[in-house]
Amino acid sequence: MKNIFLLLMILLITTFNNLNADLIDLYKKGTIKLIPDPDFGKGVEWDSLFYDERKTIVAAPDGTIFVASSHTHNIFKFNTRGELIGTYGRKGNGPGDLYHPKCNSILDRKYLVIGEYGLNRRISIFDFSGKCVKVIKTNHSCFGVVALKNNHVAYYTQKGKPGTKKGVSIFRASVMIKNINTGKGIEIDSFDYILRNIPLETGGGISTNNFLGDLYINQTGEGNLLVGVSNSPQVKIYSPKGKLIKTFRLNIQPVPVTKHYIEATKNSLLEEIKKRSLPSQLYKIFKKAITKTDFRELFGEHLPYYRQVLVDSEGNMLFFKWLDCVGKTNEVFQVYSPGGEFVCETILDENIYDWELDYHLFKTITFTNKGIFGIFKLDKEDDDYIRLVKVKIK
Repeated sequence: MKNIFLLLMILLITTFNNLNADLIDLYKKGTIKLIPDPDFGKGVEWDSLFYDERKTIVAAPDGTIFVASSHTHNIFKFNTRGELIGTYGRKGNGPGDLYHPKCNSILDRKYLVIGEYGLNRRISIFDFSGKCVKVIKTNHSCFGVVALKNNHVAYYTQKGKPGTKKGVSIFRASVMIKNINTGKGIEIDSFDYILRNIPLETGGGISTNNFLGDLYINQTGEGNLLVGVSNSPQVKIYSPKGKLIKTFRLNIQPVPVTKHYIEATKNSLLEEIKKRSLPSQLYKIFKKAITKTDFRELFGEHLPYYRQVLVDSEGNMLFFKWLDCVGKTNEVFQVYSPGGEFVCETILDENIYDWELDYHLFKTITFTNKGIFGIFKLDKEDDDYIRLVKVKIK
């Protein structure tokens, strides 16, 4: 009987480890191709449901998918077959209302944590049925909201500082942790960063990607807080009470900024402006500003190390690298274990989709042990609607 018990324990442990290794095994294959599961979301009228790309996605532990739509100010709920089973929220500032919502994480396996437009200075907590259970007020602007364990949430606030010259903005970003029961919050980290824009002669400027680095925060698999500044390879993990638990270094090599990269960036921006169908006079103003700008001033000595951080359902941390190419290309990410050890590097082959990882604001893909789900756009002229896709894993 004892031997049988030991054998059963070994089988259970082996099975558990195999389940936890599913995503790691997938990453180690080197390439993940975005092949849609044809049965997922079958019959959903995606062209009328998702007509705007400004969305964020998060998966509940049971595989339910929630998609926050910033444009329509609501949350869509899908079951594991991709069928729409609920829509809640409406534009407004009262309890249960939403204003440009973003949902990036799950609190204690049973609540959606929803950040809104930063200057709203509030965080909403919804249960999975769509009921608003709490609204948390913050004393400052509120960005990048994520859930932590033990009834805590984190976010960062940013405050502008006087720039040194036209086209330069300096910000002070502070990482905050708040207890949703007591309402008490603490600042655990902060840094200054510079954002350079292309100034217009009429005032204002043209925003570009921040080539000098940004702040990224995320919930770890253990419910702690990941904090990284993309112009540094150092990553920090904090407890919900703000204690520094560990620091680890990324295995990403800095990419030097070359003349070719700078010129390609400039040409890409000119092409983007051309596609926007601006009034002719405004187009001329934009084109003149881009043509006259010294693009070298937008960059540091090297590109940031990464441009997005995701955490999968097994707690692995995925750092999407900043690549030395401009325009449409497959994404590349490095995988780190929950303990911060480098595992492998993986290519995300976009296949038939026109998809670009958002640099900061919108998380449109999630990696779970129920599957990989994303908001993608088909790269076809006759079929260019946006839809929720479950990636078919071979």
